[in-house]
Amino acid sequence: MKKSFRSLLLIVGIIIALVILYLIWIAVFDTKWLDLKRKTYENARYNFSLKYPGNWTLGEAGTNNAGRELYSSDKEVSCYAYGFTNALMNDKDEPQTLDEFVDWLTDYGSQEVLQRNNTILAGKQAIKLLIKEETTYKEAIYSLGKETGIGFYCIYPDMETIEEYATVFNQIIKSFEIKIDLDNETAKIGTGNCANLLNGAVAPLEDLEIFTDMKYTGVTMISRKNWDRKMLPKKVIDLEGRGYICSPMPLEFEDTASGEGINAQPNVTKVEWQCELEYNDWKYLEINDEAGKQYVEKNGFNCEKQECFLDNNQTGFVWLCFK
Repeated sequence: MKKSFRSLLLIVGIIIALVILYLIWIAVFDTKWLDLKRKTYENARYNFSLKYPGNWTLGEAGTNNAGRELYSSDKEVSCYAYGFTNALMNDKDEPQTLDEFVDWLTDYGSQEVLQRNNTILAGKQAIKLLIKEETTYKEAIYSLGKETGIGFYCIYPDMETIEEYATVFNQIIKSFEIKIDLDNETAKIGTGNCANLLNGAVAPLEDLEIFTDMKYTGVTMISRKNWDRKMLPKKVIDLEGRGYICSPMPLEFEDTASGEGINAQPNVTKVEWQCELEYNDWKYLEINDEAGKQYVEKNGFNCEKQECFLDNNQTGFVWLCFK
């Protein structure tokens, strides 16, 4: 009897130990158990997705669907997931490699690279960075192909917050899915390609306002949340009040041809503002999709024929339907 009881206790103990080990494995190595508590962000233009905590806030969609901002529930952390074009060339007149891109990205301003490690993002070669900026810290990861790159970073007020959110950052990284082959891409070149329009890679604009400013030139080096609204051009305030999203781009720099040496970071002397207004709702349809066109028109959409180019560079057309 005692022997049977001891055997039972041993079996129960083994089962409990296995359950504990399984739970530890799930917590450390598996993220699927969090899916019910997490939300998914998908980027149709660059074909990637990620999962983020359910109590975080997803920012507004940016123009042309390059990426989205994510904010922690306590607003201490802001992150950004995005795709981008590998537009820069190296000395061999070839697209930058991942190492060259990161070298270029970190070689400006007063930022200090604290850590730089080779790693993996969704099965792709990647580089992970920890950067100290003037008043904040940035944790980032980048993967790059011949034409396209994928980036994700979070901004923290201090190192303590980095440690506090370390698990969350790693879980987001593990959840990444990249559906394009960064080394053998099939993405069409050019935003006016008919295929790009039909697959949602390009967001059409209802209106675009472009103008210049020579007063608040430092705005190009400041994050949007830290803009001094008293110094912003009145037109920016007015347009953003009407739903536009305004972005500043450096247009002219100080003359460094004379003087003592060349300034690696010349001061901006003129800013070009691009203020974009997106449609409330929109979709592109095949030009011969009369049934789809009639359906959306019955649901309040207006449809206009729009010119685009086909894979053979010949002219094609699609329907742009919008509200």
